[in-house]
Amino acid sequence: LAYIYEVVPIKELRTLTLLWSLPPVRAHYKVKPNSLLSHLLGHEGEGSILAVLKKKGWANELSAGTNTECTAFSTFGVTVDLTPQGLENW
Repeated sequence: LAYIYEVVPIKELRTLTLLWSLPPVRAHYKVKPNSLLSHLLGHEGEGSILAVLKKKGWANELSAGTNTECTAFSTFGVTVDLTPQGLENW
């Protein structure tokens, strides 16, 4: 199920947060699949998602990682600090 929540903040914030529900990964703790995914998505170097968004003038920061990890499921999130242009184009 997909949901979009738009809220009116008390102070000016331009944050886009994407969350995915994933199968549990605790059994795979030795290979750390969520750590690999967060490293790939959160990379800030040339050719990265953040580099592309910065080049377009749409984002200042990006972070990615596991939000919840339990025996039944895990959640993984990507949070992007948007510029005013990024907010218009998300």
